[in-house]
Parts: sequence; structure tokens; C-alpha cells
Amino acid sequence: MEGVRWLLLLAVAAAAASAGVVGAQCLSADDGPGGGAGAEAEVAALRAARADFALALLREAATGPGGAPLVSPASAFDALLLALAGAANRTEDALRATLRLPAHLGKAAALRALRSEALLRAAEAHALALDRPREEEDGEEEEGDGEQAALKPSDAPEREGLRTANRVFVAENVTLRECVKELLGADQESLAVAADPEAAAARVNAWVSEQTAGHIKQLVPALRPDAQLVLVNAAFFRGAWAARFPRNRSALAVFHSAPDRRALVPMMRQKGSFNYVVSERLGAHALELPFARGGFSLLLLLPPFSSAAVPGAAAAEGRSAEGGAGGVELGVDALLRRLDAPALAELLRDLDGAAQTVEVHVPRLALDADIDLVPVLERMGAGDAFQPSADYSGFTGSRGPSFDGARQRARLDADEEGATAAAATALFLFRSARPAEPARFVANHPFALLLLRKQAALAGLPAASDSPPADVLFAGVYRGPTPGPAPAHKQ
Repeated sequence: MEGVRWLLLLAVAAAAASAGVVGAQCLSADDGPGGGAGAEAEVAALRAARADFALALLREAATGPGGAPLVSPASAFDALLLALAGAANRTEDALRATLRLPAHLGKAAALRALRSEALLRAAEAHALALDRPREEEDGEEEEGDGEQAALKPSDAPEREGLRTANRVFVAENVTLRECVKELLGADQESLAVAADPEAAAARVNAWVSEQTAGHIKQLVPALRPDAQLVLVNAAFFRGAWAARFPRNRSALAVFHSAPDRRALVPMMRQKGSFNYVVSERLGAHALELPFARGGFSLLLLLPPFSSAAVPGAAAAEGRSAEGGAGGVELGVDALLRRLDAPALAELLRDLDGAAQTVEVHVPRLALDADIDLVPVLERMGAGDAFQPSADYSGFTGSRGPSFDGARQRARLDADEEGATAAAATALFLFRSARPAEPARFVANHPFALLLLRKQAALAGLPAASDSPPADVLFAGVYRGPTPGPAPAHKQ
């Protein structure tokens, strides 16, 4: 573990060195080279802010108008950090509030921490590849008798793990400040937006498709000819379960989306040892499904089923829609309102080492979302960040750049073998066109899910006790099958 901590220190040092050439006070008065223990604290502070942001975004997107089934908080956070680089005055203040950045973490420090994380992820991905066992030669594993199936090294897909990338697309007629260009480094690309807006949008979409292994193909609509900047983050994850679900146990089962609505879904089943607790604080079962490598896991939160999920159901039963037995709110939306960073931190501590034998029933997942993030972010405090009055003069030295669109596309698929997830977020100027007995976890009614990356690699970092020791990469709510392609979720 100490070796990994040194890896982080080297990543921080590299990021600090790359930022050292940036002119003094390029972004704000707190600019400085960083490095050392202070830089470690910067990374810890950034991750704490990301956790707060992630759960706030999940609440707003999943329970707001349209009810998006899936978001990638990590992707949205990083894209907004790019915007923060050029934001000034009240626009900067609004973005800092939206991102939940603490007062002591300046803009330059936050961006240094972002670069440090990127370097650390790249180094860890390389170490993971080197550590991967050689594939066995004895073919596929038998299905077995329905007990937990051990994963063989050959079951792990190639390119397993997480990869993320940021890119700032700059119109040819726009000149970024030299210090900003130095800070962005290779994460920038010139676009002939004025000459051919459609080709420029196509180039952005091609980059996103490449970064997400073709899972997100169409992110940005046609750009306006006067668009100056397009800020994009893309993320792609692939992982094999540490204990996969035997296919011969999967079968159709009833899923209760609501008291008056049910559907048949492919239900995966297995019996095995998993971290499992009943959280009194959240009022839900919590089950952790780990992936084979890299410290990733899928956390499932299953609240008691509530008829309040159906509008008017509570009134028909002569009770408040806000409460269940004993005044405790029921249902997945109520769970999300209780799920904040301290609650998640407590839950992850409780889950650590809480392995027991559990009979698990979980649907195959196919979640797809196309989200207009502007109203979501405005409800989170974004202020004028997407209005004509916004101030992004930090990019060019003039007030010119602006963004009126923030779109995210995200998808997550999980089957007996493992899971794949992809997301991309862009900021741009666009042209309109109650818990039962343990030992059984049966997810046959709406539940929340969080795809996490444990922060074991940061064990040496200072961290607040109420900050979750994990990054929330993807988060959503499974309310039942949705036929056909996912519609755009206008929030």
C-alpha cells in the first residue's frame, strides 16, 4: 500500500511540474506550483467534493422531472471543472458552489488535483495490466450447480477497468491565453466551427465514440457557427464480476415497478459470499457486488417497496406520500433523499468485512439516458453558468466564450459475466434541433445502484470521516424495463 502511495506522490509531482510553467495568477490569485503533502490534501479535498456532487446530482436527475435512470457524476464533475478553469466572478462562484468545492481549495489547486488523478489512473491501469494473470488454457468453466461461480482469469475481458479523458475543442478563430493552453496541454484540439459546424460536431462525436469504445456515438448536436469552445469528458468502464452469475440459474421473474404495474424481467441468481448489511440510516438493504480487479464494485440499495411510488396511491390509502410505518419515508426516491456523503461513508465502513452468505436475485441491467443537464445543474446552484450573462473570460481574456448546453449520455449494461458502462458529458453552444430477514437480496422492485471505485490506493491521504472512501462513477435507479430506445430526459 505504501508503494501505491508513492505512486500517487509521483503523479502529484508530475502534475505540479506541468503546472509550474503556468504564469503566476493565470487562473486566480491562489495559483502556485503545489506539490508534497499539500498536493495530497488537494486530491483528498477534490474527492470529497466529488462525492458530495455525485449524490446531489443523482438526487436531482433521478427524482426530478423526467426521472433519468442513470447519470455519470464523475463525467459531469470533470467537464464542469474544465469550465471552472475559465470562469470568473459570479460565474466562478456559482460553479464552485455547484461542484461543492471547499473554500480552501482554489481553482488552480482543483485543476492540479484533477491532473494528478488522471496520472494516477493511468499508472494504476498500467499496473493492473502488468498484474493480470496469464489466461488459462483449459477452456470455459462449467456452469455448476448454481452456487457462486469462481471467475477464471480468462473470463476477464480485455481492457478491463476504467478510462477517462477530457478534451477542450477550440474554434480556429479563438485564441486561448497561453497559460491556459499550457495548463490544458494535449487535452485540446482546434475545430473549424465557423466554416463547417456540422463537421465540427461530427469530430467531437467521433472523439467521444473512440473514448467510449463506440458505446456513445452521438453526444453533441449541430453546433452554432459562433461556438468558441466545446468542453467534453468521456468515461468508459468494463469489468468482470469477481463471482459471476451462472447462466443456468437466470430466468424470467416478476418485477414490481409499482403496485399496479409489473413486468417480467430476466433475473440473475446466485448464492455466495458478499458484503451485505441492512442500513437503518438509509432504511434499505445494501449489497456489494465486486468486480474481479481494480477495486471496482456495484453497490445495490434496495428499500422496502412503497405504493407511494405511484402518484395518488398514498392518498387512496389515506396516508401521507412522505411517510410509511412510523413516519419513515419509503421507496427509492425517499432513499435518495437520505443518501448523502456521510451516509454513504458510514455504509461503506459497515460493508467492509461484512461478508455473509446471501441468495442474490438481480435483474440484468440495461440503463440508457440522454440528459439535458442545464436545468439539473441550475437546481444545484449553477446560477448564470449557462446564460448569456456568464463570464468565461478566463479562457481568452475577453468575455466572449459562453455555453448554453450541457448534455450527458450514459449507459450501463450488466449481465451474468460483468458490466460495461460509458458516459460522455459536453458543455457547448448549440443549435436547437423496510428491510426483511438477511440472507436473501431479491431486487424485484425499484432500487438504486452506484458503480464505485474504492480509494484503497489513497490510504495514505488525509480524509474526513464523513467522506466516502470511493468515487461514484455511475449512479442510477432501476425502476423496471423500458422498451425501445431511451428518450431524451428533459429535466
